[in-house]
Amino acid sequence: MIAKSLLPLMALSAMAMAPLSAAAQTVDDPIVKTVKTEFSTNYEGLYTQLLERPATGPSGPFTDTHLIVTDHLGDCLGLVEFRGVQGWIAAESATICAPTRGVITEMKTPPGVSTNKGIWISGIVRVTEPGQTTPPTKALVVSNDELGPISFMNLRQQMSLKWKYDASPEDLTVAPGAIRVRSTLTKGTMMVDRRLIGEHH
Repeated sequence: MIAKSLLPLMALSAMAMAPLSAAAQTVDDPIVKTVKTEFSTNYEGLYTQLLERPATGPSGPFTDTHLIVTDHLGDCLGLVEFRGVQGWIAAESATICAPTRGVITEMKTPPGVSTNKGIWISGIVRVTEPGQTTPPTKALVVSNDELGPISFMNLRQQMSLKWKYDASPEDLTVAPGAIRVRSTLTKGTMMVDRRLIGEHH
């Protein structure tokens, strides 16, 4: 049994800025097991950049955020430049468009099915090996559809069995044997294969 809910945007921003991996894709330890299904295509290896700009809301000034996610470095750099014209600047980061461990799962919505489009992100973690003493590697699952992260983790063996949902303690208390898979709708722009597949403002 799988349920879903939203994470606060601040938690997502912290996740996106954290150094998850030194390489965007680790060939000898892939996350993706099934690249293509009848309803999805999975792209392993991300380049991400969190952008910021000052804004004003009902409660006063605040810092607005915009997350860029692509599978090609050139696309990420191009989007950073494009958004820069609109007043966005890169959040404090040692590397612009740093490679990030994770997967983009592009969903194709069947005719007649209405789902929530945008940019949806969940966290996954590498299963700990026997005797492992180092912290487990974490990664992101990013989708253009609300159902994308849940589908990638649970249907058609899309995700390697060496990876699992990065569950918090509260995710395990929904019901006996149930895990709540949380995904976050965030502001940003997402591209794969030079195509824009997700945008949320």
